[in-house]
Amino acid sequence: MSIPLPSLPPGWAWSAVAEVGATTEQPVLTGPFGTSMGQEDFVSASGENVPVLTIGCLRESGIDLAKAMYVKPEKAESMTRYRLKPGDIMFSRMATVGRAGFVEQRHAGALFNYHLMRLRLRDDVLAPHFFIYFVRGSDVVRSYVRDVNHGMTRDGINTEQLLALPVPLAPRQAQQRIVEALDSYLSRLDAAVASLERVQAKLRLYRASVLKAAVEGRLVPTEAELARQEQRDYEPASVLLERILKERRRGWEEAELARLQKAGKAPRDDKWKAKYKEPVAPDTSGLPELPDGWCWASTDQLFTFVTSGSRGWARYYSESGPLFLRMGNLDHDSISLDLADVQRVSPPESTEGTRTQVEPGDLLISITADVGMVGRVPVGLGVAYINQHVALARPAGPAATAYFAWFLAAEAGGQTQFRALQRGATKKGLGLDDIRAVAVPLPPAAEQERISEEIDRRFSIERDVNRTQLAALKRVIRLRQSVLKWAFEGKLVDQDPADEPAEKLLERIRAERLAAAPAKQARRRRAAAPRRCR
Repeated sequence: MSIPLPSLPPGWAWSAVAEVGATTEQPVLTGPFGTSMGQEDFVSASGENVPVLTIGCLRESGIDLAKAMYVKPEKAESMTRYRLKPGDIMFSRMATVGRAGFVEQRHAGALFNYHLMRLRLRDDVLAPHFFIYFVRGSDVVRSYVRDVNHGMTRDGINTEQLLALPVPLAPRQAQQRIVEALDSYLSRLDAAVASLERVQAKLRLYRASVLKAAVEGRLVPTEAELARQEQRDYEPASVLLERILKERRRGWEEAELARLQKAGKAPRDDKWKAKYKEPVAPDTSGLPELPDGWCWASTDQLFTFVTSGSRGWARYYSESGPLFLRMGNLDHDSISLDLADVQRVSPPESTEGTRTQVEPGDLLISITADVGMVGRVPVGLGVAYINQHVALARPAGPAATAYFAWFLAAEAGGQTQFRALQRGATKKGLGLDDIRAVAVPLPPAAEQERISEEIDRRFSIERDVNRTQLAALKRVIRLRQSVLKWAFEGKLVDQDPADEPAEKLLERIRAERLAAAPAKQARRRRAAAPRRCR
């Protein structure tokens, strides 16, 4: 091992897991592999079934059985070597290396899987919680794992490497004082984190409730209500939809006529117009009743153009040029494009480049993997294209596209319908026909504008509160790391000169091991000797 070890307070000393591990039994044991415990052995968490700890069970707050798997009692009985005792330490050896958890009485008898190692320490030498706090908060552990990592594609350490892990050994009395101080400080910080996370959860619920009210006609006064109060007429959504459908048809006719003329097939009559495919209206038989002035429409009626990006655009990637919009530029919590990380392209001079180029007001929807993220193309974005994981939906004019985007992003709106439309046995995804099959509650045009403005106003306040909460959460997390760092620098509690120095403790351990060595060797010789036949 080549990592440098920081200096320790007076009376402390560096040791290793092998030196402070249990002497009467194997100090480190790796969980059983598939030959001992296969997928077919796992059962439900009900009844007397025995939990099998996984990496997901190791949390900052302790061992959490929510991520455990379970086996039947008879299977557990055949694996007594891997049954846990109170005081054992669980250490993650693969994937997220270096998580640690303390086995309490309520976990006694549980098993653990191949991704974990069980560690048993000499409690009279090294307090288990002192070691766990060191693992969670020390840069030494992270540096050591990086130094000894033997995995080609993922982190991992083996038994010998865990036994060689450096451990700071404080006087035994000091360890207890440090653990008590850390328990006190960190429990308060954990409570602060929990409180901040509760606020964030409430903010997420608030956003969902705002959008639910918006798409149900409860966020702002309806156009029908205002018209009655002001004793005036208004244009209901049904009339708006008629105008949208006329605009949709007019756009198709203009494009089709231009295509025919370019091909030298200028029509002599209007028979070519019969080729227009009328959009499919939604089936309203199972849909809820809408507020006065609203009507149901389908995205097939509201969108004039729906497409997705092409494959193979990686060969057009460049350092400069137009934007290439991907799933990473969309989000579930916003309809604004996230341009923190962008790719640029030199697009081909072909119809593919034209077809996948976005325009202001276009709606972008993720259609693979993390389905249903929605973004709205703003004015001034410039030339941009989409990849194959994103659908482009172009609303017919006149249309308030911000309202459509918020409806598709709302849990009570497009998100529920997207989940119902997803298909594929092994891969979630949406087809372009699915994008055209969403039923939309359509308000009058003026009401759409008011709804969008009110959403922006409320979410602007919510974003300010959320930023404050996130900043506070980051401060608490940094403070937690600082507290752990101070603890192992000897700065968290006062050092008592009367404590027995760690070097004295280590000398006594080494002497005990030397004295026990001849007896161990004799036992091994007796075990290896052939038995005489009587």
